[in-house]
Amino acid sequence: MPEFLMLGEHQIGILESTNVDHFWCYGRFKPGKNFGILAERLALLERAYFEAEAGSSSVDPDQLQDEINQLGLAVLSNGTAMQVQDFKLQGESYEYRVGTSDA
Repeated sequence: MPEFLMLGEHQIGILESTNVDHFWCYGRFKPGKNFGILAERLALLERAYFEAEAGSSSVDPDQLQDEINQLGLAVLSNGTAMQVQDFKLQGESYEYRVGTSDA
């Protein structure tokens, strides 16, 4: 059964799980019709993490991740929504952490 990345009532995309490791989930992402709501932020986050690893980032990826976390993303699975944190998208691959913010 498919899982959906949700932002409020907006279906952002379809998640195809490939692995779960403790609280982390990994898989393939297929954008939905509302993907544009998050596309720019997720692309900026991906670029910031890549640049930070190379030592050349002018944007703090952790701050961007916190901003995305505050949006309240959820995964809808079998009719139940579960809040997620630290959602990242790299090409067609995603990862996220199950649970709520530590704050």
